[in-house]
Amino acid sequence: MLRLRDSLSSGDDLARVNTTANITMTRALDDHSLLAYILADRIAEVCQEPANETVVILSHGTDNEEDIRSQVCCQNWLAEEVKSYLRYWASPSIKLRDVKYAFIHGNQTLYPDLTVESVMRNASKAGGSSEDGNGGVIVLPLMVAGGSITDSQIPKLLEGYSCRYDRATLASHPNLARWIENRVRCEIGEGMGGVLIIDHGSSDPKRAEAVRELAGQVNQMLSSMPVAVAFAENAAEEETIPGGIARLLDQGARRIIAVTLFTGNTVDHEEARDEVYSAMQSINQTKILITAPLYEGICAEVKGPIDDHLLIADLILDRAREVSIDATNETLILAPWGSSTYFEESELLAKSLVERIKASSEFKDVGFGFMEYQGSPNIREAVEKAQGEAVIVVTVNSMGTKYVDDLIAERLEGLNYTHNGKGFYGYSENLDPHPNIARWIEYKVAEEVRA
Repeated sequence: MLRLRDSLSSGDDLARVNTTANITMTRALDDHSLLAYILADRIAEVCQEPANETVVILSHGTDNEEDIRSQVCCQNWLAEEVKSYLRYWASPSIKLRDVKYAFIHGNQTLYPDLTVESVMRNASKAGGSSEDGNGGVIVLPLMVAGGSITDSQIPKLLEGYSCRYDRATLASHPNLARWIENRVRCEIGEGMGGVLIIDHGSSDPKRAEAVRELAGQVNQMLSSMPVAVAFAENAAEEETIPGGIARLLDQGARRIIAVTLFTGNTVDHEEARDEVYSAMQSINQTKILITAPLYEGICAEVKGPIDDHLLIADLILDRAREVSIDATNETLILAPWGSSTYFEESELLAKSLVERIKASSEFKDVGFGFMEYQGSPNIREAVEKAQGEAVIVVTVNSMGTKYVDDLIAERLEGLNYTHNGKGFYGYSENLDPHPNIARWIEYKVAEEVRA
């Protein structure tokens, strides 16, 4: 409903239409925040000396007592919001002398001080004049589109007053289309979801290639949802977390499901989660308003990090089988990173993975030991305990690297073991993203959609 009021003025006739269609009538435009952003943009374009200028917003009005009371509330809110947006969110700050409003066809009995004549007289008396000699009053029409009111009626009402009249209407601003989109989405329910896969990132471009390959697998599984990747570090601009969210929004997503691929609950995971929520507040501003969202009603949820799901346990088991010779006579040792902050949680996660693998594997025994940070046992203690048996060590990491291989070799110097350090994605020279990561992402997305 693009009228700026919820009822029709007297004299407007509607033709009755017989239809079986299910028709939903939205609220009128009224005091939506996107409308305040439009007015703020208009003011920023025309104001010259804000401290000496008063803005007067002119709307149609009505003589109906109930409707005019509602419109007064709306206009009062808009005036205050516009002042706040310009003062606190514009860069540089725009501090107007005042923002007032008046009705072209108002109820003069109830609100004699809100006629165009009364408001313009008071605004003109407030003092101040602009350098161009047109006075310190700026007049803006609150009309959806131009016509006789903006082109002739308002100019006639302003005769005799020193002011600047900007006859630009709402329809020429992109926020009107966004308001329509918002109203439709509010009526039909939550919009389409989009999946953002967040990886730690690396200076090695092969890691990004592996994650993009994963995203392709997820896209095949969730064909109705757009999928984007983002990296916490070493990311191209379009693959930062805000960049990934922006791409999903541009593809029509209104519910962002971010899934992090960190191998445990770490500070990195927390920082990525915080960046998602921060980006949702600041992405896609209007031209002048630092935090004014163009997308209304969007939401985000962060899933992850990698946990003890059966899909992850099976992935680790597959990596062990790749180097195993006789599992019934071998001990499998998981080598997660550990955490200097969440070491207790890291131990619980490792123990749970061990129990899941034990329940579905043929290995003689399964244990774990941390590669770095705090946590007990460390990898050397775990492998030493298993000496006397053949030992398979599988690192629980995203990607196989020389750094991890060298670290394991250093930690286990002098011990007998077989190591698979491919991690989830494989090595740079031989990428091998395990399909269970894509399946795990699919599961996390489905879990959130059902919530």
